[in-house]
Amino acid sequence: MKRSCDDPRSLGRNPLPLLVLAPILGLALAAASPARAAEELGALWFTAQLHAPLTDRLSAHLLLQPRIGDDFSELARIVVRPWLQASFSHGLAGALGYDAHVIVKHRSLLEQRAWQQLSFRHSWAPTRANARFRLEQRFFEGSNEVALRARFLIGFAVPLSWSVELVARNEFFVNLNETGVIRRTGYRENRLFGGFARRLGGRTRGEVGYQMQWVGLPGSDLVNHTLMLGLAVDLPSLQDLWRSRSSRVHQRRFKGS
Repeated sequence: MKRSCDDPRSLGRNPLPLLVLAPILGLALAAASPARAAEELGALWFTAQLHAPLTDRLSAHLLLQPRIGDDFSELARIVVRPWLQASFSHGLAGALGYDAHVIVKHRSLLEQRAWQQLSFRHSWAPTRANARFRLEQRFFEGSNEVALRARFLIGFAVPLSWSVELVARNEFFVNLNETGVIRRTGYRENRLFGGFARRLGGRTRGEVGYQMQWVGLPGSDLVNHTLMLGLAVDLPSLQDLWRSRSSRVHQRRFKGS
């Protein structure tokens, strides 16, 4: 018999506690950080994603994200992010990934990251919610030290029509150690996003919105007011491709008989 979310026996498998605690913790960290003068700039990020199911539970993903910064005046960074994700029961998923950040603004320096992720998805019809924890190991060109960072995200999607959703999410970043490149630990970045997502076709989804990115830097803070544009494509699964190929072979044989 299926248990409802109100059944106390299901609390251990319900992501609701994490979904509630994540924004509270983020607000507490933001309140604890001192208010300082901040430089405010405009930016544009474009995100292209591919998602490919490999099995019923395993999927492969690829993200490409050029970022234009300094009041839309120059290409600041290009991000390439492949990862593998395994889906489990009750909306739980785990992922392993890699990032390559080509920092064009600073003579094309390279930052590489390995990361591990745990995420939850949950629905209160018609609203969908997701929470994500990611642990990063950051490797900077010219340094042999490893910087550790934790990222916490919570997001919501509310359908406005059969093809359009209102989307909101917040992610905060915590440096876990100091290195020659990362000079301070603790809460050092926050990204707050609001926008709209639309289904553009059977396997294609577009997203547009505004992101306020706060970065705590030595001396003064930085706030990027960012226009976010995104396009995501869901590729057919290997099983679907095999069935389609088998169907075409069968049709050719039938016509030739």
